[in-house]
Order: sequence, then structure tokens, then C-alpha cells
Amino acid sequence: MSNAAGNDESLGPGIIAAALCKTTDTGKYHWIIYLITDSCGNSGFKYHATNQMGAAPWHYEYTRWEGLESARCVTLTPIGRVPNCNEKSADDMDAILREVQLEVPQVDRRKFDRFTCRTWFRAAIRKLNDKRIYVRCPDVDLLEDKLTRMATAIEMMNYHKGLSDSAPTQIMKATDFATPWL
Repeated sequence: MSNAAGNDESLGPGIIAAALCKTTDTGKYHWIIYLITDSCGNSGFKYHATNQMGAAPWHYEYTRWEGLESARCVTLTPIGRVPNCNEKSADDMDAILREVQLEVPQVDRRKFDRFTCRTWFRAAIRKLNDKRIYVRCPDVDLLEDKLTRMATAIEMMNYHKGLSDSAPTQIMKATDFATPWL
């Protein structure tokens, strides 16, 4: 594992990270919100919309996940924090994110013509921001652009190093476009 942030505590308990995972197309990602529950960033819960790579209808999923161990995860970027994180915190976040509709939000309809995990991620970040809890992100467009550019740069770097299929997940430095509510 590489730690681009240069800080071993960047993915500790209670940190919420944006996880961008490989798809079959370079520069296109599966978007996940990841709540870290252990001190190493190895274990936590993922919240996302999934259609099992096109094999099923879209549905919301909340499940345990080991983000750093995932062979498909390209980047983990801290975007928020749950204070005093415990198992109940994960359930509390699930209760909020479960409310996110599996449709393109009205605000995004000019930009997106169909629902994807990315449109769900954007709506989920807006919901957390609007509730003034866990993630503060006044401009989801800027956050999405920054996360995409970072993941694409890492993916291209891995490709040029011959690590496309075996590269470790990169822990990215937190962005100013999404921060914890204090």
C-alpha cells in the first residue's frame, strides 16, 4: 500500500473516504462511500449503488468491505469523518444513505441521462452535506472532477509501470472540496 498523503493516520477509524474502483474502461470508475472502522484503514463499510456490472437492476448496498485489500480499488480519498465511530455509526450512516433515490437527481439531469453509481454518489454526498453531517461538500462537481482526475492519473501511472492488474490501492491526500463537518 502506498500512502500518498504521507500520514499514516489518514485512514483511521471514522474516516469517510471516496473509493474509486476500476471498471473495464480506463478513466471510468465504480463510486463508493467507504466508512473506515479500524486503525489501519483495512476494514469498514461500503455504501454504494450497484447493478453487479450490468447483470442486475440497480440497488443500494451497505456491506462490510476491506477497501485497501480490494484488487479493483484505485484510490481512497478522505472526504469526511464520523466522530466516535462504532458499529452504530455505520448503521446511522446507512439510515441516511438508504434514503438516496436510485434515479438521476433533478439537479443532475442536464449532465447525466441515466442513473449510475456516480449519480448515486453525487446525490449521497449532497444528502450528507445538506444534513450538515459527516461530509461537508458545497460543490459536488468540483469534488467529482478532482477525484476522477486523481484516480485517472494513478491508473495511467500504474499502466505505464506495468502494474495495471496488481497495483495497490493509493491513499490520496484529502481534498479541499470535501471535508468533515466540525
